[in-house]
Amino acid sequence: SHEYTHVVHLDRSRGWFGGLRHVFGRLPVLLPNLFLPQWQIEGIATYEESAITGRGRVHAGDFRMLADRAAAADRFLPLDRASGGLIDWPSGNAAYLYGGFFHDYLSVQYGAEKIRELADATSGRVPYVGTPAFKKVFGRSLGELWTDFEADTRSRASVEPSDARRL
Repeated sequence: SHEYTHVVHLDRSRGWFGGLRHVFGRLPVLLPNLFLPQWQIEGIATYEESAITGRGRVHAGDFRMLADRAAAADRFLPLDRASGGLIDWPSGNAAYLYGGFFHDYLSVQYGAEKIRELADATSGRVPYVGTPAFKKVFGRSLGELWTDFEADTRSRASVEPSDARRL
């Protein structure tokens, strides 16, 4: 379901991109979602793998713990670092971790249908200029949504389980 989501999401073209695609075919430059940030590409697929199957990384406790502990330790990655890198924790998992939970947060707060609307909105945007789609779909800027997502994660992470004990 993760890889299938990539196929469906990244192959979208609408507006004048869709028209040009009918003329020139599947040129990469005519697939705007290919140019989204890595956290958004992997995030929607990670979210969907969990939403479709009822399993997946968003539902996995150990994966949730990575985001919660980062928030509790005041090490929650800012939006510009959420695509990750290979030199710092959580390295190659950052795009899946932050992107997956961000899309899950948006789904819970605004409804699952808004994730599809976002994918449609970005599929008609000029490459590298997809962030105004968040304002169009959610009525708030990407920065505001990310700040709310971080605050939500931080509030959940600050509550320690009562049955925890040191071994």
